[in-house]
Amino acid sequence: MTTPLSQIIQGIMAAELGEFGRHIVNNQCAKAGIDPEQIKREDLPKIAQLLSQVMATFGPDKAMRVKEEIDKLTGLEDIVSAQEDPVKQMDALLNLGDACRYSSDFDGAMEHYHRLLGAGSHSGDAYHTACAHYGIAMTYSDMSRVGEAMESLERALELAMSSGDRAFTATVLHGIGRCHLRSGNYGEALTYLNKSLERADKDPTLRSRIKMDTGLVHDALGDYGMAQREIEEAISLAQYSAVAYDLARMYNNLGEVHKHAGDFSEAIKCYTKSTDKGQEIRNERVMAYALGNSAECHAKMGMMRMAKELAQRAYDLAYNSKDEFVVASVLSTFGAIYLKEGDMARMGDSYSKAIDLFRKIGSPYDVALSNFEHGKALRELGDKPGAKAAYMRALAGFRDIGSARLVKQVEGELKAL
Repeated sequence: MTTPLSQIIQGIMAAELGEFGRHIVNNQCAKAGIDPEQIKREDLPKIAQLLSQVMATFGPDKAMRVKEEIDKLTGLEDIVSAQEDPVKQMDALLNLGDACRYSSDFDGAMEHYHRLLGAGSHSGDAYHTACAHYGIAMTYSDMSRVGEAMESLERALELAMSSGDRAFTATVLHGIGRCHLRSGNYGEALTYLNKSLERADKDPTLRSRIKMDTGLVHDALGDYGMAQREIEEAISLAQYSAVAYDLARMYNNLGEVHKHAGDFSEAIKCYTKSTDKGQEIRNERVMAYALGNSAECHAKMGMMRMAKELAQRAYDLAYNSKDEFVVASVLSTFGAIYLKEGDMARMGDSYSKAIDLFRKIGSPYDVALSNFEHGKALRELGDKPGAKAAYMRALAGFRDIGSARLVKQVEGELKAL
């Protein structure tokens, strides 16, 4: 007979993840020694930890909603305090921090990571202390505070190496490589991504993510052929490791490579695959990104009606997902569409709204990047004074975050005015 608690949790998972998702979680429970039909209160902390696998497969928003419902049954503190073993307490804090970060609750993430940092430091546990620094770093990275992310990653790397954990060391090296990628330091990015790949020999999921970011480096360097090969290999590895959320992102990034290479038809095919994968895992954020990018490509091909329809679908999904970052990204897409139509007023309004929203959520990199794109759009429409003002704002922003490559690009645009 199924226990009442099991019935509640099975209902939560079925509602949020679908029957396929519920089946996956139940299999993970069984592997952890938990009977899915006989869940007891003391099992709840372990189930909360198992959701890290769900996040990778179904995306952060779905997993976070399941976690929130389970939290209502036990209380957030119970998940940690129910663990008598200090190591398990730290594991619970780590998983709670990750859950908050994946759902863009950065304040909650920082709270749990800092609690983990205190517990790990107090007990002399190098591994969990390193995990805390890594979580803090990734939260800063998600907030586009790359300099602060790098400082935490350097501390995490030192501790990870001293703990002797090869796999986690690979993860931290990957994080450092990603930060260099965001900062435009592509030589350093490749160095750290290669070091990470050397240590990730037994983890196809991490290898696929490293390959994807390596492809993004080559994309930024203009080597689109190499970028395509790296991301296609990443997709092959991700299919093997069955991480659907990663696959959706990889198809989107492969579309970006084709877009940058000017092959808009092939880019649209990739964005369609990303959209389909996002729909399969019921992730509105993934779908919004892909549809927005597809809209931009349709606009570049002169298919304005379809571009506007796709952009509106993207906006609606982004708005429903309550993710302001995605909303701002789609607003930038509308700016690109109105540029193609020569509608200066609506273009400027879309970019301004995107910039204001990026500023509100604390993403200085994206504020600067949107100012840069707005400047290029104004230059294309012949508004040199407006373009110069936007470029100057972008220049100040890129200098603040320490992106030497982008500073150089903006300076080049200013000289060309």
